[in-house]
Amino acid sequence: MGEVLAVEGQQLVLTCPVGGYPIHSRAWFKGIGLMTTTYLYLGYRVFFSCYKEFVWCATEGAPLPVSLRQVVHKNGSLVIDNVQKNADSGSYACTASTNSGDKSTQQVQVRVLVPPRILPFSQDHHLSEGNRLTLTCVVTEGDLPLSIKWYKDGEPLDGREHVSQHTWGEYNSHLGITNVLPHHAGNYTCRATNSASSDQQMAALYVNGKGS
Repeated sequence: MGEVLAVEGQQLVLTCPVGGYPIHSRAWFKGIGLMTTTYLYLGYRVFFSCYKEFVWCATEGAPLPVSLRQVVHKNGSLVIDNVQKNADSGSYACTASTNSGDKSTQQVQVRVLVPPRILPFSQDHHLSEGNRLTLTCVVTEGDLPLSIKWYKDGEPLDGREHVSQHTWGEYNSHLGITNVLPHHAGNYTCRATNSASSDQQMAALYVNGKGS
């Protein structure tokens, strides 16, 4: 079955790939190891003694479900709600059994990706012309690699007068305006993106003219 990618906080559905006839039951297990297994091929029993060199050999590890987030349906699919990286990453095996005791097992590796989360901006900003402004974007979680970008009123914020961007480390970015002018007024958004998803936070800047 190879590798399946899941996103933390979302639902994961794994379909048992074991076929054949007649199938009496299907069961899911978490964790793999070494075992001797029986496969059904054209009505004949085929026995395999597994060794560590064979990656397709899977033991019947911890039977599922083990939590209320997991449900095994009658069609053999395993559904995991609110996927968690630490709890749900790893190897899973689905075993199909016949009434005569024949078994066939396939395994899948689940890799859970953590989407980015940005620390909420505390407030909007009301400044006078000529003031200075610094906005800080802090990504509190999320798998690497991460992309952090700034936008003004939905447009990429590049090459603007008196506006600078500085990223330090892999999780933080500063937006600075050294001399606030009326045309700087607008909505500023920080967006963090990785292979799982994206997150963004927005702050509004209001500029009062001199003498107002």
